[in-house]
This record gives sequence, structure tokens and C-alpha cells, in this order.
Amino acid sequence: VKWVAARTREIGRPGYHPVLHFDVYGWIGQEIGLEPKRIADFICKVADTVPGFTLNIESPADFGSTQAQIENYAKIVSILDDRGSSARIVVDERCNTLEDIKLFAEARATHVVQIKTPDVGSIADTARAVLICKENKVGAYVGGSCTETDLSAQASVHVSVATQADMMLAKPGMGVDEAFSIVGNEQNRLLAIMNRRRAQNENIG
Repeated sequence: VKWVAARTREIGRPGYHPVLHFDVYGWIGQEIGLEPKRIADFICKVADTVPGFTLNIESPADFGSTQAQIENYAKIVSILDDRGSSARIVVDERCNTLEDIKLFAEARATHVVQIKTPDVGSIADTARAVLICKENKVGAYVGGSCTETDLSAQASVHVSVATQADMMLAKPGMGVDEAFSIVGNEQNRLLAIMNRRRAQNENIG
């Protein structure tokens, strides 16, 4: 985390403070145990090493079931909030369906939900999931799978922009350039079309 923050300062423009996002696939819990306070202590300690940055920690631990995940993530989120930490918990595993997303959001068991587009079942349910997150003041991250297609990635861009999601996964693939290009190009194309239509409507008015 410290290396990424230092690298960001080194090559970023002045004042550039992106959200630092790390998907740890449950390894914090694997390494130090499944005690929520201990996990929260560790995450706070890491966040304190990079002041000025918001730190997203995705899947800090796997507690074995959806209900256990909700109960223990809620404890971790509460501790981080009480301490005013700049770290945020992102839920992925054990939060797959639209109903799961609703349960996590309503229980305040996460700061951000990764909405896995293939798992929620449809493009419409992806949009509904974002709206559920917003209703409960939880961040909405339109994610999915590295094994999707360029077409599903482009469709996800339109849902993300339409619902004003907070984040979107660069997909498909496990690389950076190809996924970033597909998602970035589609987003820029969509925004250009929207700006053109807005300008045309203003001229008509």
C-alpha cells in the first residue's frame, strides 16, 4: 500500500489522490484470524500509513456464510467508522444475488458493494442493485468477472452511467490495458454522445 501511494505521488500530477483499491481475497483473515476487531485494527494501521488517501479493502476475510459475513463485516465497518478511518470495506464474496446486496446494504455491513453483474442475473437487476446501494447510502461498484466479454463490459458502462454508480470494474481480462481501453472508450463515447445531445437541446431551446 505504501509503495502504491508513493508511486502515485511520484508520477501523478500535483493534488492527485486516487482511491487506492486492494482486493485481498480474504487473506487478512487467513493471516491474522477471524476476530473482527483484530482485522479492523490491522486495516486502520495500514490506512494510517498513507494519509491523504482513501483506502478500499475488498474481501478482507471470509467468515464462511452470508449471514456470518454480514454480522462480522458490520462489526468491522462500525469500528472503522467510529475511529474515523479513511479505510473502506468492499464486500465481494458471500454477496452475490440482489437479495444478498439488499441484506448487506441494510445492515451497514459494508462501505461499498461489488455488484457482480453475471451473478445478480440481468442488466436490469444490476441497475436495481445500484439503486439499493444508493438508498442505503452504501457505495455501488459495478463489477463482474474477468471472463466476461467486451459486449457485456460495454453494456455495464451504460448501466453504471445511467445509475451514477460510484465505481466500475475494468473488464474483461486479467490485464490492465485491454480492459481499461474497452471500458474507458465506451464511457468516453457515451459521454460525448450525451454532451452533444445536451448541446443540441440547448440550441433548440
